[in-house]
Amino acid sequence: MKLYKLLYISVIALFAFFLINSILPQVTSARPGGGHSYSSGSSSSSSSSSSSSSSSGGGTYSGGSSQSGGGSGEFTWLGMLILVSIVAAAVFIDKYVTNRKEAKEILSTPTRENFRENTDKVEKAIKELKKIDPNFSKTLFLDFASSIYTKYHSWYDKPELKNLVPYMLNVRIDNNKDEAIKKHIYNIVIGSIHISEVKLQSATQGIVVTIEANYSVKQNNKRTRYIVTEKWNFFRDAGVLSHEPEKMRELSCPNCGAAANFTDAGVCESCGTLIKPGEMQWELLTSSIQNQEVFETGGLAYYAPEKGTGYETLFQKNYKNEFEVFAKNNNVEFEVWKNNFETKVAKQYFTKIYDAWSTNNLNVVRNLLTDRLYESFDFWIKNYKRKKLLNKLDNVKVYKVEFVKVDTDKFYESVTIRIAASCFDYVQNKEGKVEGGSKSIPRVFTEYWTFIRRSGVKIDDYDYSKCPNCGAPANKIGQTGICDYCDTKISNGDFSWVLSIITQDEVYKG
Repeated sequence: MKLYKLLYISVIALFAFFLINSILPQVTSARPGGGHSYSSGSSSSSSSSSSSSSSSGGGTYSGGSSQSGGGSGEFTWLGMLILVSIVAAAVFIDKYVTNRKEAKEILSTPTRENFRENTDKVEKAIKELKKIDPNFSKTLFLDFASSIYTKYHSWYDKPELKNLVPYMLNVRIDNNKDEAIKKHIYNIVIGSIHISEVKLQSATQGIVVTIEANYSVKQNNKRTRYIVTEKWNFFRDAGVLSHEPEKMRELSCPNCGAAANFTDAGVCESCGTLIKPGEMQWELLTSSIQNQEVFETGGLAYYAPEKGTGYETLFQKNYKNEFEVFAKNNNVEFEVWKNNFETKVAKQYFTKIYDAWSTNNLNVVRNLLTDRLYESFDFWIKNYKRKKLLNKLDNVKVYKVEFVKVDTDKFYESVTIRIAASCFDYVQNKEGKVEGGSKSIPRVFTEYWTFIRRSGVKIDDYDYSKCPNCGAPANKIGQTGICDYCDTKISNGDFSWVLSIITQDEVYKG
């Protein structure tokens, strides 16, 4: 068959696929940490769906039947038939062109091996940084970067922007005096933030942070929501030690510790010190937008198929030894601790968070979530409520828990696990009608969950219905994560494990 005929057939098949795809009911992953965490597209770092039982070997999860239709079988077999045709044609064309040119194709798309290689490089550099700066904590640094990011955008059109001068080298205090560029940014949700590069030089130290987020912009009376990927490049002078948690968590003067209140020139109003770039704290040197798209939240009942459920588990390099060291430092026997954590933390948190999501009520699990994760969840819960929808997650089952990574520093410990689970995942309207998903076909999926707690805390579980500090009912913990009874913040891991990050398989980098 001639090449042009194959191309013609492929185009027709692709058109038919999208036509059928637009007519038949759809399914997506909208769970906590799922496709609606911060991304509206198919490349979310929080998206999933599939169905089958988890395999017991090889560190992978796969199975027989998969749910990729809106509770009906039509989309599955039609979609698969068309896809097989497209793939077959594409393979033939690929071989035809390759043989004709007698050349090799080099894929530019990052592979999981590339991800792992870069992650190992970053982790090695962080260990070197900790030798120079024993106070450095990845957990605290990312909280600091998140705070700067959120405050910069939310203060963009406000006088408070001047308080970021000591932390942002090129911040423009007058950027909103021109009505032509005046804009208001709000509802900022950070979906993913990670360290993508560490630069250790003789005179300076640098950390590049990759941030995936979405936010709304009001400009010229027009409101638009964007999803963005940005790179923020922080630096400081070599020899500067990181601050303790209390100073890193709150935006404060790096000299006297007073709440941030600076002049336009960067002088602290409390101690009169001119804060020079990078001398006492991390400073933002440059920032750039890698990708920006208009973000839509209308399709809350749209479901996309799982992507990474069948991937092999990515374990930390020498992870068994790292966990043994962690256990030794905590004076526990690893297998005993692991079984306790799996039963009383991982599975308990998983079940309670899914139950809370299913009722559009996050208040009952506010004490189990970090501020950033809560803000992300809350954004989507509010969207469901506004559309008068409910994402139900019924018959939740956890099949397997794998311990894949542990990280410790002077102030914090973090543990990452991979969870294989299933549930009936569907979206219903106020009349109870199913708008997407299925009440009868379970969706099997896997996710990486990262928990953090303050170093030295020995409690691996507690009564989740109570404040871990004062023991009062945990029914009055507001959005800030502060207990109304004892006025103590309990969402930062100072008293127990809190869930910090949910990452989907296809984007987890180790």
